[in-house]
Amino acid sequence: MKKLFASLALVLLLVFVLAACNGGAGGEPPHQHDYSLKNVDGQYLKSEATCQSAAVYYYSCACGEKGSETFTIGNPVAHTYNQQNTDVTYRKSEATETTPATYYYSCVCGEKGSDTFTVALCTDHSYSSAWTTDGKDHWHKCTSAGCTATTEKEAHTFGADKHCTVCNDEYYTPGLTFTKSSGAYTVSGYTGSDTAVYIPAQYQGLAVTGIGDTAFKNCKSLTSITIPESVTDIGKGAFVSCQGLTAVYITDLAAWCGISFGNVLANPLYYANKLYLDGVLVTDLVIPEGMTKIGDYVFSYCKGLASVTIPES
Repeated sequence: MKKLFASLALVLLLVFVLAACNGGAGGEPPHQHDYSLKNVDGQYLKSEATCQSAAVYYYSCACGEKGSETFTIGNPVAHTYNQQNTDVTYRKSEATETTPATYYYSCVCGEKGSDTFTVALCTDHSYSSAWTTDGKDHWHKCTSAGCTATTEKEAHTFGADKHCTVCNDEYYTPGLTFTKSSGAYTVSGYTGSDTAVYIPAQYQGLAVTGIGDTAFKNCKSLTSITIPESVTDIGKGAFVSCQGLTAVYITDLAAWCGISFGNVLANPLYYANKLYLDGVLVTDLVIPEGMTKIGDYVFSYCKGLASVTIPES
């Protein structure tokens, strides 16, 4: 009999809850959900706590309905340093002829721990066939995991085309700094002492497609700049205060006509006034056939021009 009464009480309770949210007897209007309850029951869990964020739950109504808004509760959990990552970021000491490389354990979030592990000493180096370069030297790296051994570095030998005759790396003026983005590089600055700067078409195997905003700002000793055909964008004020410029060297006139200049001071011709194509001063300019548009500032302040021929295209 007691069980019967308990069952009846449970049924009545369910009827009351449903009536509260869906409209009661006697034509009462349906209840509007109020998603204000912070219930940390598992059914309302959106994401568990990690080492970077606290647990996230959905707000709920008194009837048990789950809302769409969320709240956080508690704190992030402690880091778990159990990852063996051999990236240079986690390296404590390099391998030597007698000792293996040592690395710090890390968390899945990337945080570096304090405990270390070692990578078995590579006794039989297997060097990559690909060259590694730094603009001055070239060498091969060992492909074994964790091994930092390299072949002896050798200086580049550049040919007339500005490419190394051994590794084919392209020459660039020391002091140029590059920023990688979207699978290409942009020249972002210059800290060198050379007055004639050569920008490469490629850097570390990727195209150099831009010169950043104010990249050469205040490089007052700069006298000439060589810009490759791969460059398509030059940022605002890239050559501001480069009063020493006297020459701009290019190898592809069509590519030059297609460059997007951020403003007039993005074009080194503002100071240089003279444009050289394949080493020859451009005085009688002939726009290549097929060109349909010449961008803003492309020939601004190019005072060496005596004539301009524009194709029908």
